Amino acid sequence: MRVLILHSRYLSGDASGENRVALDEERLLREAGHDVMSWFPAPEADAPRDRAKLAARAVWSSAAKAEVARLVRDHRIQIVHAHNLFPTLSPAILRLGGGDGPAVVMTLHNFRLLCLPATFLRDGKVCEDCLGGLPWPGVVHRCFRGSALGSGVLATSLAIHRGIGTFHKVTRYLAVSDFVRRKHIEGGLDPDRIGVKTNFSWPATQRQGPGDYFLSLGRLSAE
Repeated sequence: MRVLILHSRYLSGDASGENRVALDEERLLREAGHDVMSWFPAPEADAPRDRAKLAARAVWSSAAKAEVARLVRDHRIQIVHAHNLFPTLSPAILRLGGGDGPAVVMTLHNFRLLCLPATFLRDGKVCEDCLGGLPWPGVVHRCFRGSALGSGVLATSLAIHRGIGTFHKVTRYLAVSDFVRRKHIEGGLDPDRIGVKTNFSWPATQRQGPGDYFLSLGRLSAE
């Protein structure tokens, strides 16, 4: 299969499991014999200085959509696999699916399509005020990084793309857990289009030693 992987990378200074997963899946598909291309734009590399342009790009990036369309056409891509869309790609790229276009797959790493901070947390407590509706409560509470502008832009993007059916263009959603799948069904996605594909790790070198325990190192965060 000819696969195009898309991922708007998180800032290089931040630890990001999504960055790691996108790279690992690219490698896994290559090792399985698939023809894989990837486009992982970094927001810090070419972010517009004009805030209005940056906001517009997060809502609808015509440039990203055109570039993805070119890659699909020139390389006869059969499957487009999207990971993070914000801020450099925007949900507009999902609209390339359907009809004679490629199948579009999107991994649901978190709750970004349902909740502005993507965590269902506000002030250290579980919050589902935006679940099942438009995310305007998140704008009122400045849920995206404490920013009224950022929250408004993200909410506008989600509202527009829900309204025009962008998220229904996706052929298959891959949730990282059954809980993530259930929440997106509650949020309005078609349950028949959402499967579960957990994250994986590469086999580690086995080490023998005393004790009946193991040590796992992972990111520690409030959520």
